[in-house]
Amino acid sequence: MRAAIVATGQTDHVSRRLDVSMAEMAREAVDRCLESRNLSFDDIDAVVAGNMEMFEGIYLVDQFFVDALGAVGKPLFKLNTGGTVGASVAIACYHLVASGRYRRVLGVGFEKQSDGSTQSAITTVGDPIWERAIMAGAIGNFAAMASTYIHESGVTEEQAAKVAVKARRNACRNPHAHLKLPDITVEQVLEGDYLAHPIHRLDSTVHQRVRLGILAACIGVAKVDFSYLKTTLGLTDGNLGQHLETLESAGLIAVERVPEGRRQRTWIRATARGRQALRQEIAALRELIDGIDGLDDG
Repeated sequence: MRAAIVATGQTDHVSRRLDVSMAEMAREAVDRCLESRNLSFDDIDAVVAGNMEMFEGIYLVDQFFVDALGAVGKPLFKLNTGGTVGASVAIACYHLVASGRYRRVLGVGFEKQSDGSTQSAITTVGDPIWERAIMAGAIGNFAAMASTYIHESGVTEEQAAKVAVKARRNACRNPHAHLKLPDITVEQVLEGDYLAHPIHRLDSTVHQRVRLGILAACIGVAKVDFSYLKTTLGLTDGNLGQHLETLESAGLIAVERVPEGRRQRTWIRATARGRQALRQEIAALRELIDGIDGLDDG
């Protein structure tokens, strides 16, 4: 059976809604959806609710809001897939209709972060060994993901800024959007302040003291040789080799081995990505230092 979205409804997106409860806010979107197509709850066969209940601190929120969702006496399905819950609701609605089980399904995705403790939920979702120490909230969490993506994909800050500009301009087409910035430019995005604390912008690949020393030694010169790095940084052949392999795998340096008589000489140079990564590392460290300077030692 074919399925289609026949009506939608949204609340007005703002930082806080103190005029309504969470249930009232969800009902506001539901009412707008039904009114847009002159529908009523009598036309709805089933309801799918999507919500991250840990964010609001209300367990089994779908049952708590059953009347606000118009689900009294109807099949009610609850989904919670974290940051993808909105899309999961739409997918579930599609399958319930396409399977022929129901003719009309109402999907409701909602969240009212000002009423809950988003911080508590996000802090505990990371791996307890590798991630949780730096997941001090949504921004810190996403900063770690963004840093990883940047180094794996090679995307630049300018490219990321273009995505932000596109998203802001697209928002202007939605009358319910929170921020409408039709004239925003890539330059304005790049000049904006970073949202994450500087520690979340420190790249573990670069920040390790030996690898930081290697990149620093490569800056300002065309290339350096293995023996120079070994002597300057006070390392063994094996230790230096391991760190060079890590940096090369991340695309931060290029290693060239050139035959010289019966032996070969190893040259190392910083790539464009490596130079950019070092500049970002230094910028984050400087911001940390600036925050400490001037503090009372007492």
